[in-house]
Amino acid sequence: RRLRRDVHLALAFICAHQHVQARIKKEFVGKDPGADSLAAYNVILRESNNEIKKAEKVLESSEENDVRVIISHLLCIILLNKRARHIEGLSAVGFLTNRDAHQYLEEIERALDHLRRCSSASHGEMSQEDKNDSLRRFVASFDSSVPANDGSLVREE
Repeated sequence: RRLRRDVHLALAFICAHQHVQARIKKEFVGKDPGADSLAAYNVILRESNNEIKKAEKVLESSEENDVRVIISHLLCIILLNKRARHIEGLSAVGFLTNRDAHQYLEEIERALDHLRRCSSASHGEMSQEDKNDSLRRFVASFDSSVPANDGSLVREE
């Protein structure tokens, strides 16, 4: 748990510094800053890069495979949260019924709970049949056309 927290903090720290650097750079591009402004910009950039290097050392000092697992889980959490927001949006405009949206959101919440507790490096992969079934159920929940087994669209009556 401590490693997970440290990796999350290091990644957030790196991301925040990169974001600030990009914003500061945007302020200076195409402008003719005075000598004082340019000197301040260089100092800020140098200090920010030093802080990024410290955060990267936290990541490098840990077991590479453990860091990869933590980052993979974090990316999955981000994607699941984006999917949840998308489903909420579809429900809000009437493309999904509240019942279907609730069902998908419960599945996402279970997956998020699992990821928050999980330390496994490998989870296997869904079979192609399961992927197709999941996609069919998702499409069918807000469209009367569902993909047939051959990939063509079939109108449900």
